[in-house]
Amino acid sequence: MITFERKQIRRLAVMALLVLGAFVRLYQLDQYPLGVHQDELSNIYDGWSLAETGADRFGDRFPAVVRAFGERDYRPALYAWLAAIPQRFTGFSVVAGRLPAAVLGIASLLLIYAFARGMRGDDYAVLALLFAALSPLHIQFSRVAHEGGILPGFFLILILWLWQRAALANFPGGHVLLLGLLTGLSTNSYQSTRLTAPLLILVIAIDIARHAAHRVRPILLLGAGAFIGALPQMLFLLDQGERFFARARVLTISADNPVHFAAILLNNYWLNLEPYYLFVPRTLRGLTVARLLPFEIAFFYAGLIGLALLAVRAGSRGQKYAYIAMAVAILPAALTTGNPATMRASAIAVLTPLFSAAGLIVLGNLVRRKSLRRRIFYPVALAGIVLSFAAMTWQYATSPYFRELSFQKIGVDMGRALSGHQNRYDAIIIERYVSLAYIYVAAFTPIPPREFHRVPKQLYSDGMDSFTRLGSYYFVVESTMPATVASLRQQPGKFLFVSPTRLSGLSQVDSVAFQDRKLYFQTY
Repeated sequence: MITFERKQIRRLAVMALLVLGAFVRLYQLDQYPLGVHQDELSNIYDGWSLAETGADRFGDRFPAVVRAFGERDYRPALYAWLAAIPQRFTGFSVVAGRLPAAVLGIASLLLIYAFARGMRGDDYAVLALLFAALSPLHIQFSRVAHEGGILPGFFLILILWLWQRAALANFPGGHVLLLGLLTGLSTNSYQSTRLTAPLLILVIAIDIARHAAHRVRPILLLGAGAFIGALPQMLFLLDQGERFFARARVLTISADNPVHFAAILLNNYWLNLEPYYLFVPRTLRGLTVARLLPFEIAFFYAGLIGLALLAVRAGSRGQKYAYIAMAVAILPAALTTGNPATMRASAIAVLTPLFSAAGLIVLGNLVRRKSLRRRIFYPVALAGIVLSFAAMTWQYATSPYFRELSFQKIGVDMGRALSGHQNRYDAIIIERYVSLAYIYVAAFTPIPPREFHRVPKQLYSDGMDSFTRLGSYYFVVESTMPATVASLRQQPGKFLFVSPTRLSGLSQVDSVAFQDRKLYFQTY
């Protein structure tokens, strides 16, 4: 076990890790990642609309759930409301929209440290903080405005910390009420937490029933708090149940029999924990380009088993809570298709540091001579962790491909470039090259929320919205662009066409490009 000679050294280590963790979560939020993912942009624009008008972009006032991109995409509105806070002062801004994730990411570092310290003590807590501060998965979730990024993990580690504190104090009423309230409130963060929150309430209630001196009152308070916190989602369920379950109906796994279903479920758990997914940086999936540090691999898997073997503080059941939390956190991904599912299992980002820190201690204890453990094993292990983090950070920061992957920088550039052209044309026709181009047009030209509310809109839905018109902007598929050009050539007015190809008979007036992608702005 690592021991520090002075408390001051440990405090300096904690401060240094928190400062470093804050820096890598706050530095140039609009450049890393480069561009902005459409799901982020949906939350940021809705946040801007809430800040300016008190309604989301579709005009629903003070929503608990927003429509986002369609009937199958109704999502809890908590992140949009959080994004509204800084944008109330700054106006639309990617930095402001991502700032809540960064702040909650930093707060979750403190909670990881506090939970680990309450479970086993200072040295284990410092190691957990080290892995958390340098975790590529946690860093990236702290830098994107996706409601499935940092929110599920932040709520999970907050619940674990409060749960452990309540258990150590024999579940006093105030602690339990707050624990229930925040667990219920977590349902407002993401689709997956609508499932994980009730499960956590259930296991907390079982824990109270098994260990509390007085059981009935704490369980009633837990339920009351959970009911209040989850009330917005419960009302939406009662009022619009079809929309509440729409995404789950599309994505939930199916099987011929219970045995086959269980096999798929277990395999999906493994897919979200397998080495190739977690530790090979070239595996690109979802919104992340890296997950855990390659050097961390032995520590993490040793910790998955070894955490159960470590001695903990008297009265702490933190080990059991961590294992339960890991099983609950992965369940939404395991129950759905498309595994490994980076976002649906995002809450593991606050749990992997606990297991990796335990694994480092377990492997260190295999070195029998304390002098070798202190002078060689731990310095080498810590150096490997830091160097692995530095190498992965350098690879990411210096690669426009990694920085932009899935984040549609060309959509951002298109919207900004159109702002200089929109007043010169009667209509702008955009070929659907950028995914969900209308939200990039709305955000970056920009179309302020009040104007978005009142401009003519046309769309059709197959479960997800496909805009064909937003004010003077029209959106067409590639196959219809030539016919659209020919038709408008006969019409009075000035028209601008945006396409990834040069269109016959048109002259180029502008363009935007990113790497091998290019959009041409063309007119007669």
